[in-house]
Amino acid sequence: MATSSAAGKPPDNQVVSGSISTQTPCIPKSSCALAAVGASTYRAPALQVLRRTSDILVVPGVNAHPEAPLTGRQRRWLNLARENGYLNAASRDRRELLETYARWCWHLRIPVVWSERCSPRSRYGRVCLDLFTTPHRLTADCQADLQSLAPRSTTSPHDARWDRVPLRDLDRVAAAALHAATRPDNQQLNRVVRPSLPARMPRAMVLSFEQPRAASG
Repeated sequence: MATSSAAGKPPDNQVVSGSISTQTPCIPKSSCALAAVGASTYRAPALQVLRRTSDILVVPGVNAHPEAPLTGRQRRWLNLARENGYLNAASRDRRELLETYARWCWHLRIPVVWSERCSPRSRYGRVCLDLFTTPHRLTADCQADLQSLAPRSTTSPHDARWDRVPLRDLDRVAAAALHAATRPDNQQLNRVVRPSLPARMPRAMVLSFEQPRAASG
């Protein structure tokens, strides 16, 4: 009798209720081990840091860095210009260097200031200031201050130039020009001035025509 009752008893992990039978699933140890190994080897996706638009020029169809055609010496001058705020364009191929620096100034909306020698072996140079990279123009007081930096100067609301500047004074004039051009009191927005309408418009003349009356019988 004991043997028959033991044979009819359901296992511990099985419960029989009516016609419904539920059994607790048994997870093998190998699956737990694989899950633990997968959790230890999982790595979060790396954070992608995109470069700024001031460092990379994105052109449709052409993905070339603007500093690619520059030499190592020109890149050092470009980095120094970014630190000082003005460029020393004393190299032979200064056109590419100046274009790259002007593009950087355009992204930051700051004036372009550069200096260069009058000739390769000259003891004098020139300093140039241009505001085409900014939405501003120089005020009349700022132009007067810029003219006092060096004797031979030419100024306008949009640019300035100093000729026959001694080499030892190029950095001083360039730094002073940048400081004067970036002061908020010396700048004005380039706005199109439209002609204003008169306060009172002339009264329009209205012409009326009377219809001829029909003759009475």
